[in-house]
Amino acid sequence: VKAKWAAVAAKETPTPAIRDARVQPSNVKAASKAPLNAAKPVQRTSQEGGKAKEAIQEDSLQEQPQPVRSKSGVWKRAGRRKGGSQVEEMPDDAVMGTGLVNKSGDFNCFLNVIIQSLWHLEDFRRELLRIKPSNGATEIAEWGVVKALQDVFSDISNDARRGNEDSVVDPTELRDALSNLYEGSKLFRKNEMNDASEVLAVLFECICKTLKESRDEKDTFVHKLFGLGGGWFFHIVFSQALRAAVEANKKELSTHDLLLETEKSLNEGRLDSAGSALYIIGDKFPNIFTLVIAWHTAHASCEDISIVVENLGEELDVAKILGKESRPEQIHKLRGVVCFRGSHYHAYVRSEKLDKWLLFDDATIRQVGTWQNVKDSCICGQIQPSVLFYELLI
Repeated sequence: VKAKWAAVAAKETPTPAIRDARVQPSNVKAASKAPLNAAKPVQRTSQEGGKAKEAIQEDSLQEQPQPVRSKSGVWKRAGRRKGGSQVEEMPDDAVMGTGLVNKSGDFNCFLNVIIQSLWHLEDFRRELLRIKPSNGATEIAEWGVVKALQDVFSDISNDARRGNEDSVVDPTELRDALSNLYEGSKLFRKNEMNDASEVLAVLFECICKTLKESRDEKDTFVHKLFGLGGGWFFHIVFSQALRAAVEANKKELSTHDLLLETEKSLNEGRLDSAGSALYIIGDKFPNIFTLVIAWHTAHASCEDISIVVENLGEELDVAKILGKESRPEQIHKLRGVVCFRGSHYHAYVRSEKLDKWLLFDDATIRQVGTWQNVKDSCICGQIQPSVLFYELLI
């Protein structure tokens, strides 16, 4: 697997994209190294990689973003405390977490958005922190990645629980562990950009391998939470396919109808080279449905982004996709969205307690407002959604 990843990493691709979401993702494309797009409107907010990164101007949103818990909205103190991975049960006011470090030249944004997205999925967070490998499993490199992820989760949880408003957690040890996992290859090299969906697949792979070595588990909690059957964890669709499906129907579609129409168009040969892949096999009903959108370019037009984003809803009827009877109690709700603009990533996460969407941009956490506010910010700022997490909330 590592040899295949190294070979893939040597190839160039115009956009962050993933083609294969199996536990052994051998067909994943490397991340784009393209410079940050200079589209307007933007404001300069901080430095990344020696160049100013950009964020949406607050006046581009229908509802002005307000700082969360901190007057400035920015957690300033960098540094991560050592500690175990066991976390006490968290109170309701700790649901927002903390920011993550991304120093100039680190290029950690692709990793930070996945950390934030997964941490806010409570079932995943709880199961990850319960992992206690056997002695044999501690010798494999994948355990180093899992342990580092546990430590980051533990630090975020503890800081959030204690109300440490000035805390920013440093993911450097996790970045180092990922680099060591593919030592000698170009994949996840420190101080270089990578693809967010790519690192998500690798984290899943590391967890699965650790649990297999420890407990000889074939169906891990990753399979139970994210599994679509046949070893697949993601539904992958190309942005051109989504646009073609929307234009063919000449009307706004629900998210599940959009995905079904995309598959139908592909099967009927109406999408030409625009591809899609509905990796749902049998009756597998995931607790968390993960949608990966592969874009044809890292600098999509406002029109392309608008057509895709306006048809992404907050609810997803997975039963309808499976051809089964829909039930109100089995509707998946959108919990997190990983986005990129040029070569910078940030994430939007929905806070159930606040009933608002939050922006996680490295060390910065801000309230955005409604899902419509998020969509408006993507369209106005030419921000491309990449990974969407729909969770079944019971």
